[in-house]
Amino acid sequence: MPDDEKSLMQEIVAKLSYESENESYKNDKCKYWIDNINHWDEKFIDTKEFARNIKQVISRKTTNIIDKNKSIEIRKRHNITVVKKGSDISAFRGEELLERLIQIANKDELGNQIIPKLKRPGKQLIDLATFKNGYIKKIIELKILKENSNGKSSTNTPLYAIIELIKNYYLCGGDESGINELILLAPNDYYIKFNVLNNKKFKDLLANLNNIFKPEINIKIKVIRLELENNFKKWKEKTDSKIAKYINDKGCKWEDPKPNENNKRTKKYDKKTEIQLNEFTTKMGNCNFDYLKFEAWIEICN
Repeated sequence: MPDDEKSLMQEIVAKLSYESENESYKNDKCKYWIDNINHWDEKFIDTKEFARNIKQVISRKTTNIIDKNKSIEIRKRHNITVVKKGSDISAFRGEELLERLIQIANKDELGNQIIPKLKRPGKQLIDLATFKNGYIKKIIELKILKENSNGKSSTNTPLYAIIELIKNYYLCGGDESGINELILLAPNDYYIKFNVLNNKKFKDLLANLNNIFKPEINIKIKVIRLELENNFKKWKEKTDSKIAKYINDKGCKWEDPKPNENNKRTKKYDKKTEIQLNEFTTKMGNCNFDYLKFEAWIEICN
């Protein structure tokens, strides 16, 4: 069985492709529906059946890779990689930057990069989670809009993210975990990209999933409101400028990239370093990240 997240998700999506009894889309690749959620209304899709299949497939696919006797490792990670290209300084991974800052803004309420109940250590990590007395209560999957080198979106869709959430729920013990909420969290421009608010099929699927998992868990879609009209790209540019000032004021040791780091699949850069964002937020007194706090998240599709 796969230990890494990508391989496990590939197996789940492949299995979902052939689970339907409905002839109208039985031979269609489920990944088409997952990656092209804007086109759901063009063809019939039975969201009740699809929701039932999602639960069954993920439950089966995760059974043999978890150890129910293991404890979930709740962590708080604040480090990020910062890169330099010429005179430009920026966080290397935008999602990592936002995730770390969300954790810092919520302090003791949230953990990040959580390690679930795996039999063998792997790359199955949970973005964010709330916890109480050492037990996870809510799992959060964070998404942002990404672009590849051609300027095209390389972002996973809201449906893919929900499948990831359910997968992580089972990796934490499923019905026996005590987890009561799964949250897809993203800036507003992510939901606009996928037309979530106006997609009736997506809302129907979400409602059917919640009916199937009731009363154990509730799946919610929430917006994290960023500055600058909720545009992640602009927000990151502004935050990168603050990080650059912090680094220039503090001084840091820049390293050359490893030989395999500057290939066609990664953003090329000249130098890299690592900083602790909790130190950055403490020393940059003009940085207010209250809008990242849990209570500021806004639920949609409810």
